[in-house]
Amino acid sequence: MSLVDLASLGTLASSVAVFVSLIYLAMQMRQNAKHTMALIHQGRVARIVDLQLRAADPAMAAAIIAGNGRAPTPEAVLEHQFAQHCWATFMSMEDTFAQRAEGLVGPEQFEGLRRGLVAVISEPGMQAFFLARADGSPFGQFIRENLARLSHA
Repeated sequence: MSLVDLASLGTLASSVAVFVSLIYLAMQMRQNAKHTMALIHQGRVARIVDLQLRAADPAMAAAIIAGNGRAPTPEAVLEHQFAQHCWATFMSMEDTFAQRAEGLVGPEQFEGLRRGLVAVISEPGMQAFFLARADGSPFGQFIRENLARLSHA
């Protein structure tokens, strides 16, 4: 084999290495983009849940009810607090479900979500809240499937 042949083989090997490196880099960039989107979504959900839990504080709940033109009776405050708790739970679970769809949550964590959802929807008030939001989305379907399992158990 001549020196020119060896140089050609070296060039070919270098080209293949560069090509493989570019594929690896593209995969890494895609994964980083997924993680960045997940962090953005998590931050959004954390802000929403924080606001909902703050709105569940009795004084804040009364202020929100009064600000919306209703009397902040003890019953109205309790209803508002419960609704805020339901929303916070729903948003948190929906976020975990969405991250599973992106491949960012493992099977053990997803099973934990499923068990948590079953526990939540076994309570009548939470069940009504979740069922009212179980639309045609994948998370809505997940709620309905687990509700069906619960009713057959």
